[in-house]
Amino acid sequence: MGLSAYLPGNHVDAMAMGFTFIMIPTSYLHGVLYIAPTIWPTNDPNLPKDVAEANAVPYYCCVFFMTFLFLNTYANLILTVTVDTTCGRVPLPVVSQPGWYFCPFCRYYAPPRAHHCPTCQRCVLRRDHHCFFAAKCIGYYNHRYFIAFLIYLTISSIVGVVSSFVAITYLAGGFSIAFIPALALPVLAWIFQIMPVNPIVMLEASVALFVTFGAGGLLTLQIIMILRGQTYHEFQKSISVYGKSKISNIVEVMGKNWWFCWFLPFIPSPRPGDGAHYPPRDRGGMAGGQNQGGVGGEGFSSHAGKRKLVKST
Repeated sequence: MGLSAYLPGNHVDAMAMGFTFIMIPTSYLHGVLYIAPTIWPTNDPNLPKDVAEANAVPYYCCVFFMTFLFLNTYANLILTVTVDTTCGRVPLPVVSQPGWYFCPFCRYYAPPRAHHCPTCQRCVLRRDHHCFFAAKCIGYYNHRYFIAFLIYLTISSIVGVVSSFVAITYLAGGFSIAFIPALALPVLAWIFQIMPVNPIVMLEASVALFVTFGAGGLLTLQIIMILRGQTYHEFQKSISVYGKSKISNIVEVMGKNWWFCWFLPFIPSPRPGDGAHYPPRDRGGMAGGQNQGGVGGEGFSSHAGKRKLVKST
């Protein structure tokens, strides 16, 4: 693929992707350079030597853990963006096959569960959805990295909330009920001296809190759909014809080494298929045996020799 395949397709994607790629390393640097030394000071000249030495172990453990979370979060995000998950990765037929549909934009026959993304301008294998924070569609070959990205982003955000809360408590001289509204409006809280703490610390804690709920909620939804053997489109349409056992559904997305491949993004975890061939469990679950292919926001399907329009995402 050319460089254009990795670039945002519109202004919304550009802003969201820029925010993501800047926010993650900024939060990491804030954590290791400010939050961790605030909680466990080791270089404070006013601190007794034995206390500073005692703080060294938890400080370095905290920095190591934050670094591990950052590297995994960022690496999985980069792989989500750069791994090709389009239909060009598989051999495509030159004539129609059962369950396949013709994409009038890409000008080829695409497999079942593939959809054309109007933003990426490509047909994506087992397309789940378009993630504007990564400016990339989530499909068969990068879904594993997207799930790992959400896992580490959620854990990182929780760590950020907890560590920031501890640092704020220390800087403010103790717990206050004002912490709660200050997290929602950190800059105003600082201006009106509701929370006399550096607004950057409050803003970081506030962002981490919102990311925790956002990433955690999306991760929960993704886990539910994976266990059911559904893509987001199929989940919306209540289509459940490709689901197998829960373990088989997990293997389809995360690969055969699903139980530990999330630990590092470079651990090989081959998937059992190619993203193009899906023998359905029960065709009766689909309305009239329709193909689930999609073109942009709409999908073309063939039934009884006639082509008709089917709404999709």
